[in-house]
Amino acid sequence: MMRYWEMELDVCTPLFIGSGEKITKLDYVYQSSNWMVYMLDEAKWASFLKRARLMNDFTSKVEAFHVILTSEIMGNLQHACIHPT
Repeated sequence: MMRYWEMELDVCTPLFIGSGEKITKLDYVYQSSNWMVYMLDEAKWASFLKRARLMNDFTSKVEAFHVILTSEIMGNLQHACIHPT
């Protein structure tokens, strides 16, 4: 069972957190209103977009380098996310 902790850190030097794996704009959603980045579970996200008939809209916005989250997507985002980072 995976566990999660919420922490606040004061970092005094440059910090790198990651595995070195490259991510693309299809791997996450950024919500500018609260500066949150949501790492997506690709299969769950695709399934949600198909069910909500938003796949074409999402794809066209990603191709234009801009994803706009509608209230409908945000209301269901927790079902498609691994966890907010």
